[in-house]
Amino acid sequence: MGVGGGNLQGSLYKEFLDIGQKEVNRAWWQPSLRLDSWKLVQSSSLILQWKQTLTQERN
Repeated sequence: MGVGGGNLQGSLYKEFLDIGQKEVNRAWWQPSLRLDSWKLVQSSSLILQWKQTLTQERN
């Protein structure tokens, strides 16, 4: 029966969600950490835009 496997997958998924929620809560209560992760997101999107511009200029 695949019931056991399904339960395992479901519990792993729930655990993953719980961990994600904890990380979000931690980031929320530590503004400096939240800013750092926001900067990381911003810089990575800037890098992606820059790479796209470079490839467009080459063509």
